[in-house]
Amino acid sequence: MTETSTSQPSRPPPPAELHWGISYLREDIQDLRQDLRNELRVVHTRIDQTNQRLDEFATAQNNRLDQTGKDLGQRIDGVSLSLNNRIDQLGKDLGQRIDETNQRIDEKYELLAKRFDSRFSSLVTAMVAIGGLIVSLVGVVIVMVKG
Repeated sequence: MTETSTSQPSRPPPPAELHWGISYLREDIQDLRQDLRNELRVVHTRIDQTNQRLDEFATAQNNRLDQTGKDLGQRIDGVSLSLNNRIDQLGKDLGQRIDETNQRIDEKYELLAKRFDSRFSSLVTAMVAIGGLIVSLVGVVIVMVKG
């Protein structure tokens, strides 16, 4: 029992056909390797083409973004200029209306001042006349009392 467990089973020598079979398998493996290399080259070429197309696409998109940015900048500048012009015009219009209002106020003030002056002078005249009457009445009363 110990002899059979320690001894290895003997292998029969490989037949001559096995050598040819292994040679054919090696050739097939080499052909497969060559085919795989060719396919890898094609895949790498397609990857390079795809990368180039992506780069071109990215460049085109960047150019479009740059142009869009320029267009938006011009539009914003146009709107800003238009708003500034409108604000300036509103300022001028408002200033003109304020000037017109001030002029009307000045005219009303002058008219009121003339009325006041006219009434004041009439009041002063009436007071002088009343003062004259009072003096005359006092004089008449004195003459009557003495008399």
